[in-house]
Amino acid sequence: MNDGPESGRRLHALFKRLAASLLYSNVFVALCAMALTRSSFILLKSSGTSWTLVAFNGLGGLSLYLALRLDAARRHGAKDMHNSGRPKRLLWVERNRFPALIILSISALCSGVLFFKLPVEMRWLIMPALLPALAYGWPFLRVPDSWILRRRPLLKIVLIAWVWAWMTAFLPWLGMAENPPLSDLLWLFSSRFLLIAACTLPFDIRDIELDRVSQLETLPTVFGVQRSRHLSWFALGLSALLMLPLMGGMFLRGSLFIAVALALPLIYAAWIIRLARPDGREFLYLGLLDGTVIVQWVFLEMLQFALT
Repeated sequence: MNDGPESGRRLHALFKRLAASLLYSNVFVALCAMALTRSSFILLKSSGTSWTLVAFNGLGGLSLYLALRLDAARRHGAKDMHNSGRPKRLLWVERNRFPALIILSISALCSGVLFFKLPVEMRWLIMPALLPALAYGWPFLRVPDSWILRRRPLLKIVLIAWVWAWMTAFLPWLGMAENPPLSDLLWLFSSRFLLIAACTLPFDIRDIELDRVSQLETLPTVFGVQRSRHLSWFALGLSALLMLPLMGGMFLRGSLFIAVALALPLIYAAWIIRLARPDGREFLYLGLLDGTVIVQWVFLEMLQFALT
């Protein structure tokens, strides 16, 4: 008689474990990087997509983020990691260290192979993003705190937005057979920078108490939660405005679907930002908030399909 409810509980528990693995291993972040890269090819009206670059951005991002998380778990130590007050993302990595190392090894190896399949000029132009990304945390290296860029006051969001915009906007533009106008790149790069900043700021709201204990200055610790939320909304809205010139050709062939395709991802993102609070809800930030870029990519794919 109780098989139904019991099966439902088992299914729910299985779903939670799978979702936790997807989010805490940073596989979902890798999918977001791939979605943003593909979105750039759509917005720049490319006749093709460099799937090598799409895969490189995904696997490279996965290996870097996972290395940073493994390093954070190592630095906090196993004893501290089992403290119920520690972030669940670090607890997951500590408890699944071997699978995480396997994922890290495979993703690093594959991204290395893909790196050498990219055009030579693109390999060199990855450096303005790769070097700051490594200096963000110097995973597994014992370096002075002054070398770790995320420890610099108010720099973290700018650094993250720069790296993501460079890798997912500038490199796709560079990799096209016929580069679109430079003005299109500037619109896209600026829009992408602000989008990532808008989606990253709530993570600092989440970590505000940890940052205060660590004496790390972030926008929420300096300006407070509500002002930081307003700043995130402002960056999101400005990002949308800067994307409008790229959508001009689509608007000329306009329809109600275009307006819906542009508005719904923004409404979704604004709603998630509104939920941002210093309460450590990991699934909200790692799933719903990061998922903003997935929603945007899905609607761009639908929009392109509808107009072809």
